[in-house]
Amino acid sequence: MTLVYECRPSCEDVRLQIDFENAVTASNDWLQVGEVLDGQRRPEEFPSNVIIYVADHRATEWDGFMVAGTRGLFSQRFVDTVGKPAFHGLTLLPAMLNGATYYFLRCEEPVDCLDRSNAAFETFRCNPTVIKRITHYAFHSESLPADACFVLPELPDLLLTETVAQRLQAGNVKGVRVRPLP
Repeated sequence: MTLVYECRPSCEDVRLQIDFENAVTASNDWLQVGEVLDGQRRPEEFPSNVIIYVADHRATEWDGFMVAGTRGLFSQRFVDTVGKPAFHGLTLLPAMLNGATYYFLRCEEPVDCLDRSNAAFETFRCNPTVIKRITHYAFHSESLPADACFVLPELPDLLLTETVAQRLQAGNVKGVRVRPLP
């Protein structure tokens, strides 16, 4: 069986957080950012000057930050550790966090590899064809990318192949949680 991992910004008690009430961060057009990340606008419409502030001089030591409605915000160190070829199907959209380059991830090509007949999931009552939550994952191994970060058509979560998860774990990135899927 091929292992697939979930990747999210971690949630330690000591984790640093983006100050969305700060004038610099609040001045971003978050509606436009969200629409581009959700695919409602073209990637070229992503604002060229997204600037984010974290009220701690150690902020750029962190490689992952939570941003509601996104897959997260990831550092250049995260991108370098994963390796740019592993982002096939995802577009990296830059933002500056305390003067350092970070990236939002936009999915251009979801990977249709979920084995619905062997996975366990809940659907929405109002639309039973749409998955709300997956409690047990199963994949068509032949459809999984070999070495990649990817997104399923069913859910927006960032998933990793085992080789990418191993590189992240060996790279000791800070503020990123990598865990095998159930």
